[in-house]
Amino acid sequence: MSRKEKKIKEKKPRKPSALGRWWSGMDRSRRLALGRNVAWAVAGAVCAVAAVYGLKSLEHRVLSGQSAPAPEIVRVSIVNRPWWIPASLARAVEASITPQVAGFYDPDLTSTVFSLAQANPWISRVGKVSKHRTQDPRVGLVEVEADMRRPAAKVLHGGKHYYIDDQGFRLSDEQVPQWVVQVAATPPLPAGQACYANRADIPPRANASAIHYIVIDVGVFGTPPPVGQRWVGDDVADGLKLIQLVQKKPYAGQIATIDVRNHGNRLSKREPQIRMLAQAAGSGGKTTDIRFGRFSSAPDGVYVISDDQKIAKLDKYFADYGRLAGLNRYIDLRYDQMLVSTN
Repeated sequence: MSRKEKKIKEKKPRKPSALGRWWSGMDRSRRLALGRNVAWAVAGAVCAVAAVYGLKSLEHRVLSGQSAPAPEIVRVSIVNRPWWIPASLARAVEASITPQVAGFYDPDLTSTVFSLAQANPWISRVGKVSKHRTQDPRVGLVEVEADMRRPAAKVLHGGKHYYIDDQGFRLSDEQVPQWVVQVAATPPLPAGQACYANRADIPPRANASAIHYIVIDVGVFGTPPPVGQRWVGDDVADGLKLIQLVQKKPYAGQIATIDVRNHGNRLSKREPQIRMLAQAAGSGGKTTDIRFGRFSSAPDGVYVISDDQKIAKLDKYFADYGRLAGLNRYIDLRYDQMLVSTN
């Protein structure tokens, strides 16, 4: 026997490790079950990693195609823009909710646009935000579904006017629509209306009409809120409530002011808390003081006739005379029988 063969023959067998002894001590069924569990765990980890990279790759393929480069420009559009929004206002709102630095494939793009839209004073509610490729490969489009705040009145405070919507939220004055134009039908588009914030934007020879906003006169009471915030005060809230009662009446355009300076009898207990001032063409510049009083829902329990009764009296007056302003110095709606001044 050679020396090499002798060394091999005399080599002692290696003692099994603790893991080996644990594994060999298991019965066959347990070894099979453990092997299956380990295999499933490894497969799950591999699938999770593949899903992360696969979904990102899928988004890129769906939005851009296999080889198309990412769009260089991100454009934001309000898809359900109401007819009364001027084009200049729409552009300003869309610019304000467009991220300054964001790529089309930025995973936070739509959430960033959503947050910017929520902060815009012209948007009351943000709906779906989605992004799409356009026919121009350089431009990526983000579409936003949103409810817009429509101007409902002007508040006169300290000699200055502030625009608010029907919930009392203050709007930026320079962007409020001021003119409405009847748009002729251009098939397949039907006839309609368009609004403009600036007279210079109105097309030549278009027949434009000024939009009538009723003024809520609060005097010096309260404090104007910043743009985008709600005007705090029951006087403004009641002024808006009265506007809602008359805004669809044929005489709404003759009501120039709702005077709430004496709201809550803060100036005088003898004068009406709320009054309307009517002024109309053909009245020679004369105004008529319409004494509404206060709402029947006032909490102190003092009886006043219902709001509907007061408006019904005003309806009858208009039906009888064809206008509210210039015929009588005042119309008092606070009592069971309507009172008017004698001329």
